[in-house]
Amino acid sequence: MATTTFALTPQQRRLRGVVKQLVIELAHVEAFLAQGGEDKRLISAAQGMDGAIDALNDYLDILQVQAA
Repeated sequence: MATTTFALTPQQRRLRGVVKQLVIELAHVEAFLAQGGEDKRLISAAQGMDGAIDALNDYLDILQVQAA
């Protein structure tokens, strides 16, 4: 079975970096929430970050499929 590699454009590499940073920051927010920081704004922010991560990953996955 042949392995196919995809060369990411600079913009795609930057988006991958953004996703990684969002995941790290989301973990910090979730850790704070787990310690009892039940602020509605923080919960909303965590949900928004999670949605942004999902949307960016979906977008990057589509780009990889199109490149194949």
